[in-house]
Amino acid sequence: MHGEATICGGYTPSELAELKRQQKAQFVGLGMKASQFESEFQQGYKEGRESLEKASPAERSKRCEQLQKMAKMK
Repeated sequence: MHGEATICGGYTPSELAELKRQQKAQFVGLGMKASQFESEFQQGYKEGRESLEKASPAERSKRCEQLQKMAKMK
């Protein structure tokens, strides 16, 4: 989601940082090492961003619309 949000908008950088902090706390609380979380997070960020960049304009628009709807529910 973070990678897509940097393209689509809807979230401020501080909101994304807070969401990441919350996710990290949850996963570390479940026993994941912080370094493993960071590695997995960066991989997911990269894959999400690349996937959206490669999407057709119609698919990109649809995915961005969905993401922006989620952002409005925050």
